[in-house]
Amino acid sequence: AMDSKALREALLGKLPDYMVPAAFVTLDSFPLTPNKKVDRNALPAPDEKSAVSAAFTPPGTDAEQRIAELWSDLLRIPRVGVNDNFFDLGGHSLLVVQLQSRLRDFLGLEVSLVELFQYPTVSLLARLADAKGGIKPQLTGSRSSE
Repeated sequence: AMDSKALREALLGKLPDYMVPAAFVTLDSFPLTPNKKVDRNALPAPDEKSAVSAAFTPPGTDAEQRIAELWSDLLRIPRVGVNDNFFDLGGHSLLVVQLQSRLRDFLGLEVSLVELFQYPTVSLLARLADAKGGIKPQLTGSRSSE
């Protein structure tokens, strides 16, 4: 079996962060089109096991829970743990700007872009939120229930 974490670390030594995949999928062979090109539509989607992340620890506090929900929404991934790193999960500079505005709009939390790079995990960001006076209570209708 391939060690995703080791592969990711090796690639980080050679490529900028944003070019390193958030997930790796092992295939016996590439699915091909009749023209012998890679059939991108037939490639399997990465599942939770293929994502490179720290051992999953679910959010504990209200702040962690709400920050994790925001990330999950923004990054379109099913679950986010407290030790997951925003950038390791596929976050990039454009998403950081969206994250900043969502933190402000949904949680009433003013965080600078520099702080988002300095506090890249759910738990670190939740602690920063607490240090800044916490996040505002859930507003009815601020988040669409699906």
